Amino acid sequence: VYIPSIMQASEEPVSIPIEPPAVSVERARGLGPAVFTHKQLLAAIRAELPGWSQSVGPSSAIRFLLERGVASRFQLRSDAYRSATRYRIGEVSPVQIAASLRPRGYLSHATAVFLHGLTDEAPATHYVNVEQSPKRPPPGALTQQRLDQAFGRQQRASNYVFTHDGLSYVVLSGKHTGEFGVVEFATTGPGTVRATDLERTLVDIVVRPAYASGLYQVRKAFESAAKRVSVERVVETLTALQHVYPYHQALGFLLERAGVSADRLAPLQRLERRWDFYLTHGMKNPVLDPAWRIYHPRGF
Repeated sequence: VYIPSIMQASEEPVSIPIEPPAVSVERARGLGPAVFTHKQLLAAIRAELPGWSQSVGPSSAIRFLLERGVASRFQLRSDAYRSATRYRIGEVSPVQIAASLRPRGYLSHATAVFLHGLTDEAPATHYVNVEQSPKRPPPGALTQQRLDQAFGRQQRASNYVFTHDGLSYVVLSGKHTGEFGVVEFATTGPGTVRATDLERTLVDIVVRPAYASGLYQVRKAFESAAKRVSVERVVETLTALQHVYPYHQALGFLLERAGVSADRLAPLQRLERRWDFYLTHGMKNPVLDPAWRIYHPRGF
């Protein structure tokens, strides 16, 4: 079967085969399991199927793959933002879908907790962090009053949310860190995804417990990480991230509760504990742990 194409200089019609060779279809299956933007899929076809791409054009090749069932097209929908169209080849995971939302970002919080094996339960919400440009620190010195006011109210959450197949995908606009602690993870298909390392993940979920399904899930993640975590690396991460609030107190408290020994906790123990801090925002009638000077929920 043939379709007309652009006329050559001689004005003779050029015939292009509409049916791709079988070998091209099988090689296209080999692109997966993976998730692509339209631009990425065009590039993959040009790179991996050059002969077919040149004969029928990459756009027509995508149509053939959709018609053959080799690829499928789906949308990540948002109530507040423009929906995102994606293509998948093969059986892909929610982690791969999350990574496709912002290829220059990296997976974090509950998604990173899952990737590190700190939970057996796959998250219902996945997070991809895209760093902002460097910002100046907020004006004014930290005071106990500022701490009390900030943590007496609920923490803000991103509304940059997409949904697909019963799951949510959240794009975070994170502070500039130079992508400190970002590493590569293998996926079920070709290529890798980027996500925070173990220690950066623990710091991030202490800063934003809601992005790890809440404080009790954070505690479980710390318990799972207790034997693997490097406290020295935690301190190095805190130094690199330069948070205004004394999150080292929350980290020390949670690591101690998770069973990390006093010897291993020494790098955190040496850091100054000047303020009464909070394990999370908006707690009602919290209890103060005097050793770490940290308020936590009663019975936690």
